[in-house]
Amino acid sequence: MVHPSLRDLATSPIVRTTHLYVIRCISMALHLTVLVTGVWTRKLRFFVQWTNWTNMISAVYAVQAWVVSQRYIIPGPSKLATMYQRSRPSHAAHYAEMMLNVAAPMHLLTTCIFWPLLWKHFRRDHGNIDLVYGIGAHGVTLIFVMFELVASRIEFPLCNIKPLFATLSVYSCMGLSFSALFNFSIYPFLDVHQPKNMLMLPIVYALLAIFYGLCMWLVYVRVRVLSVVVRRRVRKLVSAPSLDGFKTKRADSTQIYDALRETYGSRKRGRRRRRSGSVTSIGSLSSTRSSSVEPDATEVKQ
Repeated sequence: MVHPSLRDLATSPIVRTTHLYVIRCISMALHLTVLVTGVWTRKLRFFVQWTNWTNMISAVYAVQAWVVSQRYIIPGPSKLATMYQRSRPSHAAHYAEMMLNVAAPMHLLTTCIFWPLLWKHFRRDHGNIDLVYGIGAHGVTLIFVMFELVASRIEFPLCNIKPLFATLSVYSCMGLSFSALFNFSIYPFLDVHQPKNMLMLPIVYALLAIFYGLCMWLVYVRVRVLSVVVRRRVRKLVSAPSLDGFKTKRADSTQIYDALRETYGSRKRGRRRRRSGSVTSIGSLSSTRSSSVEPDATEVKQ
């Protein structure tokens, strides 16, 4: 598996880099708002709930993506600029990708269970703060995570399902330990005193696998749609054989993204040239007019 580069994490084939940076600023601010309001309203219970584990993981990705986007736009020293703008595989970008691979299926599972089953029992002791936390943790942050899935260059390799299952395993061990030692059950399927409810735990694993497969499919559709756009509009930039044998590999997708960006960049440069050409033609016309008028004026003076 080829790891992504910091440039892959900082850029998008669909959204401008500056717009992506602004969206990531908003995403980071909303994630931090959810975490602060969650700790304020849930106290210590915040750190044992599945929803909050999900938002903490996606918040880590949001901060990482924001830092990389900021360094890409405002690079600073030359060595730092080279590091963030090169296409060399990066361990930091790989860890960020892994965070999104874990957070996206968890967000989908949390949101799909919360609204039909748990919204009626949602605590509103703190008034509007609870509503901000509830809607943000079970909906708004999911929107930004899915935006990253669709608009960024992050991919969902099958091997990254292991960290997802490892996260669920660690959480299950924690919940079962709390139930056995302190007689405190976080969720019914983590109650050791009710073995029948524990049969739901394999279903949770299966649902996470299904949602991870859904994310893989969305990434595949994203790459295929972009490849079709490139085939139709950028045949001169990318050779046809390389596109015909296209598969969802990072090297191919990076080539397609770069070709797409180069196409739109060339179009913008062409428009700017036409505009500048029209401006210069008007300027030259005005200069010729002035040159033709000036001799007459001198003749009148004479």
